[in-house]
Amino acid sequence: VRRDFSSLRKKGLIILGSAALLAVVYFFLFSKFFKINEVIVTGPQNPSTPEIEDFIKGQALGHNLLFFSKNKLMAALNEKFSFKSLNLDKELPRTLKVALEEPEYAAIWEENGRYYLLEKGGKLSYQINLANFSQNNYPIIENDGSSKLMEEQAIVPEELNLILEAKTKLADQHLIEPDRFIIDDEPDMVKIAAKGGPQIFLDSRDIKGLDDQLAKLEIFLKNKTKDDLNKLQYIDLRFGDKIYFK
Repeated sequence: VRRDFSSLRKKGLIILGSAALLAVVYFFLFSKFFKINEVIVTGPQNPSTPEIEDFIKGQALGHNLLFFSKNKLMAALNEKFSFKSLNLDKELPRTLKVALEEPEYAAIWEENGRYYLLEKGGKLSYQINLANFSQNNYPIIENDGSSKLMEEQAIVPEELNLILEAKTKLADQHLIEPDRFIIDDEPDMVKIAAKGGPQIFLDSRDIKGLDDQLAKLEIFLKNKTKDDLNKLQYIDLRFGDKIYFK
């Protein structure tokens, strides 16, 4: 009788131990307790661009925090986006914290109906939803040339700087409001598509000559009405002290 009791006791302990082990395994592997349900993204550009935050949430939410690979997520982020710094931390039981710093962006690049962030040096960053940037003051640069981007360097820094300077100076003049800047196959030229007006042609070779070009524009527009501007197709400021228009 004692042997039977001892045997039953051992079997009971084994069953209880196995059940406890299974419960522990289930708790750590399959229960919702460690399922990531919050992603906190912080950084100098807080909130970060929505595309980055949405991507992180898509990769992390619902996964087990204990076994979630920070290295894989960092590799995926660095492949798709650009960062000056990136750090991921797990906070038990269900939170993933991401601290990041993006490059400084200067403009939005448009091509074939798609939009991309453009860094200050002219490097292409990543595709965006333009609606998410309606409150930003980035100029839109449209590539209307036959050479389409497939390279990271979308525009040379000198030409980008001229566009940024032209945008600032035109805002100070209050003469025309650029809708976008256009680059096409015409060498050394940037076009400005003005809202409710003609296109403006600028010589993009020398940013120092920009003031002279815009001064000519100011004189030309001085006595022009909105109706006058609506009748014009373009104003060409590229040739010395002359102005050509149609």
